[in-house]
Amino acid sequence: MIEINKETTEKEGVKEKDENSKKIDIKSYLKIIIPVAVVLIIVLLIIILSKSKTNTNNYNGFEFYKDGNLWNAYININNQDMLVPFKYLPSEVDELYVNPLIEKRIMALGAEDIIVLAVEEDANATAVVASVNLARLYKLGVIAAETHGGLYDENFNLTEYLIEYNKTGVEQEFFTTNCNYANNNFVVFKFTETNETKMDFTNKDYNCITVTAKNAEDFRKLIDKLAFELLGIIKE
Repeated sequence: MIEINKETTEKEGVKEKDENSKKIDIKSYLKIIIPVAVVLIIVLLIIILSKSKTNTNNYNGFEFYKDGNLWNAYININNQDMLVPFKYLPSEVDELYVNPLIEKRIMALGAEDIIVLAVEEDANATAVVASVNLARLYKLGVIAAETHGGLYDENFNLTEYLIEYNKTGVEQEFFTTNCNYANNNFVVFKFTETNETKMDFTNKDYNCITVTAKNAEDFRKLIDKLAFELLGIIKE
């Protein structure tokens, strides 16, 4: 009987020793895994915050969010917050020259006035895209004047066109015009590639605006610059 108790006691001792050993192993494991987990969480947060920071940009109180190849910003237009996309950030275009009087000229136009964004017949497609981006501001209610796309033809003659139209009754698909027909209620934008990038009035009557660019992509930069001014993001 004594021998049985002795054997039982020995077994219980071994069992207790194994359990204590397991407890020690768990404690050791926890001492290793907890610090590692904490470090991993910190690293993950840094990556997330860093990524978030690189995908946002603040300019003059406006927050821009990267989405694909566009920058989007919520802008209050006519008491409504609207998400408006741009190709470039304000900081990427704010040094480009856009005559500050252009913003005032455009914003002074009313609903009875017309803006024609005229590209040359052989214009690069980017110039067309740029003109559409400006026309978008009319759709959003930023520009009051009716805004249309068109073709710029230095040799266009309205009298000849009207004679031809009266003969055929076929109206042209786009506005065709040039700076000769610009007036106080009919403002013409002329897009043309030259050796400089800027946006300025063609003459002193402030009715024709020339958008010139060294390369096609500069058209989009200039239009984004003007859009930022019209929306009050860039203030001259």
